[in-house]
Amino acid sequence: MLLDPNDGNVLYASLQHSENAAAGLYRTRTATYGPSDDWKKIGQCDGGKLPGFNGGKPWLAFTKANPATLYVLIEGSPIRVFKSTGNCKSSIGSDVLFQEVLVQSSPPLPLFTFTVNPIDSSKMFVGAFSGGSSYISRSFDEGRNWAFASTGHADLKSFTWDISAVPPTLFAASDGGLHKSSDNSDSWTLVSGGRRKRRILPCRSGLELQAFWRNAG
Repeated sequence: MLLDPNDGNVLYASLQHSENAAAGLYRTRTATYGPSDDWKKIGQCDGGKLPGFNGGKPWLAFTKANPATLYVLIEGSPIRVFKSTGNCKSSIGSDVLFQEVLVQSSPPLPLFTFTVNPIDSSKMFVGAFSGGSSYISRSFDEGRNWAFASTGHADLKSFTWDISAVPPTLFAASDGGLHKSSDNSDSWTLVSGGRRKRRILPCRSGLELQAFWRNAG
């Protein structure tokens, strides 16, 4: 799930399902009003549709700009990447137009996290499993090409951003603690970690909902 960074009432959810009719990207405009009954499948406009997911796992990420750009990454060989480009009208009423970013090389699968630099959408990051270990793959051309990047710790779990920092700081949670990078994963600094007792807490960064490790002591 992902909140619109400019409107806390708008919540997006991506659904993985074996049937394309059920799988897709859903949106509610009443996220803060309790249980929502206005969930609608979006990305259905002619000339800007999201494709069927074909059983692939979808991932979502937002940029910080207003209007924010919503990115949808669909797992597959290769992955597929789509970005929102505006509003439109479809059978559900108000809808979102999407444009495909043509991927030329893919990160390894499966993925377990995806994020986009909140002020520079050309820079994307995924956490991926390859050979029994977790790795960071990144793209510096909006998802067209991917390559391995430096990882703070081998057991990576999730990403989030500190958007108040200049430049925005990427945080990575792992079994080894919490690491941060201010240079788009060129290097990492350990922030906290090393204790055996940890628990997972929900964390809202303003752009993403993530699960983060925190020292229990």
